[in-house]
Amino acid sequence: MPWRKFVLIFVCLMTCVTARAELPAWDAAAQMLAEPAFGKKLEAIGQLQVVRDERILTLLTHLMDGDLYVAGEKNRVALRIEKEGGYEAVDAVTGESFGAADSNQMKKIMINNALRKPLRGAVASFELTSPTLEVRKSAAENLVKSVDAQLLPQIVAAIAEEKNNGVRETLILARGLIEINATEASTRLGALESFDGILK
Repeated sequence: MPWRKFVLIFVCLMTCVTARAELPAWDAAAQMLAEPAFGKKLEAIGQLQVVRDERILTLLTHLMDGDLYVAGEKNRVALRIEKEGGYEAVDAVTGESFGAADSNQMKKIMINNALRKPLRGAVASFELTSPTLEVRKSAAENLVKSVDAQLLPQIVAAIAEEKNNGVRETLILARGLIEINATEASTRLGALESFDGILK
């Protein structure tokens, strides 16, 4: 299991233990992700991305990776957690265990290409504004490794807020790798100048 996903699951489970007695206000939006209509899923993503809760980052990351499910008697959104000898189904909001992750009792939540752009943007926004330095650092490095012009607004916003010099320089590099391909000559020149400031 990738370390990022392991950390997200751990944070989610630790948070869920303390919040199990009361469902968060965003639970209804989380459950909308299980709706068959992609329009409902898009609406849910829009509602969730404005709430800052690490469990939502876990939800959206798993959804983007095609690893979010519906499980339990009430058909709630669930994570599939790797355990020794198999998998366990866990409520993605409350942390409640549904027992062994039987493929006959779990239904994968599907997404289409129209959802991928807002989903990537929402995940990037969460990661780039995370209170955890390592999460922001990893997110910035991934933006350099995999250039995505659609994420430029999130990168620009993160640069304005980032306090760590190393992460900020990585974000500036990520921005430059996008803007170097801009149609405007002045934007391309600005990208080159930003490289000069970082790659000394």
